[in-house]
Amino acid sequence: KAGAGLLPLGDALCALVKQSSRLQVDETPVKSLDQKSKGYLWCFYSYDPRCQFAWYQMASNRQGSIVESVLGDYGGVLHTDGYSGYNAYRKNNKTITPGCWAHARRKYMDVIKANAIGKGLATNIVSAIDKLFKVDAEYKEKNLLDSTDVERWYADRLAVRQTSSAAIIDEINVLMEKGLQGLLKKSSIGNALNYTRRQWPYLILALQHGDCELSTNWVENLIRPFALGRKNWLFVRGIETGKIIALFYSLIQTCIMHDIEPRRYLTYVFNQIPKLRRGDVDSKSLLPQFIDPSLLT
Repeated sequence: KAGAGLLPLGDALCALVKQSSRLQVDETPVKSLDQKSKGYLWCFYSYDPRCQFAWYQMASNRQGSIVESVLGDYGGVLHTDGYSGYNAYRKNNKTITPGCWAHARRKYMDVIKANAIGKGLATNIVSAIDKLFKVDAEYKEKNLLDSTDVERWYADRLAVRQTSSAAIIDEINVLMEKGLQGLLKKSSIGNALNYTRRQWPYLILALQHGDCELSTNWVENLIRPFALGRKNWLFVRGIETGKIIALFYSLIQTCIMHDIEPRRYLTYVFNQIPKLRRGDVDSKSLLPQFIDPSLLT
């Protein structure tokens, strides 16, 4: 019940999701006591350094309409895996929808681990993908991201990618096309190659937009606690209760991003509930990424 008093903070985070220019989104199934079917926990992660936060939403399904109800006519970067629920945004001319190189890599790793047909080809493609990540990692090591000059940082990274990563991506494309000519489509390597080909228009967006990451690992790491602790959700009574718990995860994870001690933060905002109810305090000002740290000492 106490958590319900903080729901205005969740509304404020949701509003910011729509305003963020750079998002990663993922979802995972959850169960609760009064659900005969699965619910889904969605995570929207804003990786814009000027307003970094996570907003979790509990929903009854995994349909693309959930994302559309949150984002509406969104026009920024929407980075996801290859799930078809995001296709509405892939098809429009306004949203930038990069693919995930880490997801593509995992499919080739499955071939290698199984010692299946095409292991040699899979090894070569994984090696090439690793080179892509190395280029980005070296750039980040040499150039710290300054939140006061974000666009320049992304523009410089794009220049590095176009110089160093374009040839690597061409190499992957050649390996993929040659492999598709001689391998069974229903084999493990065939599945991996076909996945890469389907995702290709989205995977290569990293060569056009410096603010597109190579993978969705950030949002996957944010949603992993739910995947690991899914049994705990057996004790949540339904979607509405799940929404309150999702709000706590949103606030706690955003606290961690901004080096704020979650317990101290929650203690403070709980004490602000009466003011929130009266409208004496702006809910946005109480969010971890905006709160005055001196209030928490």
